[in-house]
Amino acid sequence: MKKQTQALAASFWAFAQTIRIPSKDHGVIPFTPWKVQQYVLNEVVSQLEKGIHNFVILKPRQIGVTTVLLALDLYWMLRYGGLTGAFITETDPNTAYFRVMMTEFFQSLPVRYQWPMIRDNKALKAWANGSRLVFQTAGPRSSVSLGRSKGLNFYHGSEVAYWGDPERIPDFFASLSERHPHRLYLRESTANGFNFYYDMYKNAALATTQHAIFVPWWRHTLYDLAPQSKQYRVYWDGKLTGEEQGWAAQIQQRWGVTLTPTQWAWFRWKLAEEIRDDVKMHQDFPTLPEHAFQATGSPWLGSQTMNTLRRNLVEAPAPDFYRFTFGPLVEQMALHATTDELAQLTLWEHPQPHSYYVVSADPAFGASEDSDYHTCQVWRVERSKLVQVAEFSDNDITLQQFAWVCLHLAGQYMRSYFILELQGPGQAVWQEIQRLQTLGWGTQRSPSEISDVVGAIRHYIYRRYDTFGGAMAWHWMTSGSRRQGVLTRLRDCCMVGSLVIRSAEMVEELSNMRRQEGGVIEAEGKAHDDRVLAGAMAVECWLEQAMPVLQHLPIRAPGEAEPPAPPMPHAGTRLMERFFSGLGGRL
Repeated sequence: MKKQTQALAASFWAFAQTIRIPSKDHGVIPFTPWKVQQYVLNEVVSQLEKGIHNFVILKPRQIGVTTVLLALDLYWMLRYGGLTGAFITETDPNTAYFRVMMTEFFQSLPVRYQWPMIRDNKALKAWANGSRLVFQTAGPRSSVSLGRSKGLNFYHGSEVAYWGDPERIPDFFASLSERHPHRLYLRESTANGFNFYYDMYKNAALATTQHAIFVPWWRHTLYDLAPQSKQYRVYWDGKLTGEEQGWAAQIQQRWGVTLTPTQWAWFRWKLAEEIRDDVKMHQDFPTLPEHAFQATGSPWLGSQTMNTLRRNLVEAPAPDFYRFTFGPLVEQMALHATTDELAQLTLWEHPQPHSYYVVSADPAFGASEDSDYHTCQVWRVERSKLVQVAEFSDNDITLQQFAWVCLHLAGQYMRSYFILELQGPGQAVWQEIQRLQTLGWGTQRSPSEISDVVGAIRHYIYRRYDTFGGAMAWHWMTSGSRRQGVLTRLRDCCMVGSLVIRSAEMVEELSNMRRQEGGVIEAEGKAHDDRVLAGAMAVECWLEQAMPVLQHLPIRAPGEAEPPAPPMPHAGTRLMERFFSGLGGRL
């Protein structure tokens, strides 16, 4: 297979170099690919070797990705007869422009590459080998052209983030072949905030049958300044800023690339003299993938803090990944080892018998209308910091099952304080916990056995401090003023380094939080905030309920080792049997 894909790449480049293309700087010239175009093509070919046929490409502006993929479109149509494909852009003028460009590509080919074109009009190109390519527009006023009925085994979507009517896009994707041996699906775009393309890119990064390709500005060799130029002398002062140092560390860690001073100078010049807007610069010329999807409003966490959080992810221990399976009874829960892509539960630390923990749970659509994942986090409690040790996140379980997951984690991490978001579906989760404890709802165990276990969990008690006597209530409800308060506490902990976050997804959510008009703190667009809100509740529980207890405990001597920790249950073990076994229900 590797030899076949290498041969495919060589065949394509031989084909492409016979094409003449319109150049922005030099007019019509033979196609000589830039290194960044070679990078994109090689990424596609390397994944085809692995059986991946569906690609989502996040790119900067003006690097020739659409051009090289348009050449690939033509190559694919001519090489593999009988294909039915579509080329789709966001505006009618762009659709017309690229249709004409493909015509010019075809006309410049040597005869050995050409199949006779039997139809060529505004909407369709068809060749004598049976391949046909439909040209469509998916802009705001013409998204109806994305039909449901056409069965496709090839398509190239350009500037997908700017397509209109995203609700029709799944209908279009449903028309794609899943079996054709030469199927190929290409989506490429610059970012457009946290819209549906953000979800597409994130899904592709996690999927087993798709591949996400990030193309940063620094992969383009033209994006640098000559050392003797005036711009270079003005914009390169011999050192990186603190923010740039954080980016440079991330680039080196992820891709093994070290940017040159001429590249950094180009970025500074482009921002200062042409773009003149940080948000627009990061969106159109992203340095890191998380830079591309920019939000409006004021950034909630500064770039220095975000760089620190991302660097700390490198130091996190390698996690284990698990999925739960459920039956009609609690005793039938089981946990199975799995992969990162399929995991519901990510575990960085096993339970430590002499440690204290905070377990924070936010059901889907609990703390906010945009939090559509059930999220439960476990944090190891220390006097000066909270350390994330486990995280559950899923959007495809029932509220009863989520209640069982919360109890399981609170039971495994025995010395735990449990805080639950009660707003919305949280009330139902709390009722499930109470029914399990008092009535044995969902188990064949007696209520007294369950009470021994559930009763050992320290439930968070909310106290109002603005009234005499301090009215009390179980757990937590996120209102407008409370939300701002707990999020501000979370922000402070991030800034002073007292929160050790190990979830890359939570760090990404933090980067997407914005302070909007009126002081509202929320995630932008379709970005999620489930993990952020669960973390904020953990901070609240730590400071208000766990910390006073810790202050009265003896301090362990420096260097004193903790006793060895029992491992989490092995795959296939009946976890709730373990949960309910042992003296007093403790492990």
